[in-house]
Amino acid sequence: MNETKEKSYTECFNELKSLVDSAAEGQVEIDELFDKVKRAKELILVCKDKLSRTEVDIELLTRKMEEMQAEN
Repeated sequence: MNETKEKSYTECFNELKSLVDSAAEGQVEIDELFDKVKRAKELILVCKDKLSRTEVDIELLTRKMEEMQAEN
């Protein structure tokens, strides 16, 4: 999963979308399904982590901006 964490959110999301699309179109063999679901789970966790960290960063920046405006 370390190599997955190094990918950008967009790369992970696009790979996840590709996995979902191929499964929805019936392009995944039953023998591959377990590995595909496992990979999808990894990608979902990485995307959620990146979104959570981005949310925290935005909240911190917003607070800093509000503090700066209050000082002026």
